[in-house]
Amino acid sequence: AFILSLYVLSAETTLLNQNNQATSFMVFLVFSSALFSDRPVRMIVIMLAAMVVFCVLCVMYKSPEHAIPDIWNTATYGALGIFTCLYSNRIRMKGYLDAQLSRHLSETDVMTGVRNRNSYEIHADEYSQAAKDNLICIYADVNGLHEMNNTHGHKKGDAMLQTVASEMAARFGTENTYRFGGDEFISLAADVPSEDVYRRI
Repeated sequence: AFILSLYVLSAETTLLNQNNQATSFMVFLVFSSALFSDRPVRMIVIMLAAMVVFCVLCVMYKSPEHAIPDIWNTATYGALGIFTCLYSNRIRMKGYLDAQLSRHLSETDVMTGVRNRNSYEIHADEYSQAAKDNLICIYADVNGLHEMNNTHGHKKGDAMLQTVASEMAARFGTENTYRFGGDEFISLAADVPSEDVYRRI
């Protein structure tokens, strides 16, 4: 709404100043709109539409000596505005994706795909606060991992851990399953009847 009001003001300024160039005002409008976080395509469409309207008004209401420079400057600064919009949105998106990736890596066990010990420390209190009836902890210690690594290699040992993590996550949810140690896993079930938990186990 703010951007549209600026463009309406731009059109009004053009009509009221038919004998002067309005380039500086157009520059302000183009670059101020680029500061907003909106979908790049929508921002570009709005800018192009404003540029077209601005140019049409120049042709209709201004003398050629003032209209031609305004149209030329509108195209130049409009292109710069679109570039600025794309670049600023790219920077914002990259920052957002980097933050999401950093959070994902800090709270996810990369090998098994479930949450890690760090994530457990962060979210453990949330379960006790959210649970109304009960909170059940399912603890699994993978037996024979050392022997599997020594006998068949670490890839087989990794596959063993991945299988256990996958089975626990399938029954209690990836968001509720944690690799607590090298061969230890925990799943938390809040407000789930104990009979249902035993059945899943």
